[in-house]
Amino acid sequence: MLKFDQDQFQSIGAQAQASFEDRMVVHLRRFFPEHSAALDDEQMRALIRHGIERGARFGLVTERNVCKYIDVMFAMGAQFDDDPTRAWAVAILRDTSARPHPSDRINALYDAVLERLRAAADRGAMIGGTVPT
Repeated sequence: MLKFDQDQFQSIGAQAQASFEDRMVVHLRRFFPEHSAALDDEQMRALIRHGIERGARFGLVTERNVCKYIDVMFAMGAQFDDDPTRAWAVAILRDTSARPHPSDRINALYDAVLERLRAAADRGAMIGGTVPT
């Protein structure tokens, strides 16, 4: 039987997080070029870690869910979940009665953000690359 001590578990976790951060940097530079152009890799990694921590508050812990949460952060702002004008977004993330699974909540938020972006683009209202309230 393979056994790991606590230090080995932490090392594996750190390696997994570093690998996730590497992939997210590439992803964000590809899909959010204007937002990410002003940030160096370490600043990007800091935002990714910020997203990991903030997403966990809503039960978002899988790579896919965290990736979507960070995408929403890039579209709406790094502190969108503390912004009173974005209460609609937080309500989606907290609505465990209608959407008990975290994946359902982040998918609903992601879809809502995309819809708001499309509507804003149709109106010509995209300002500063963020989703209108």
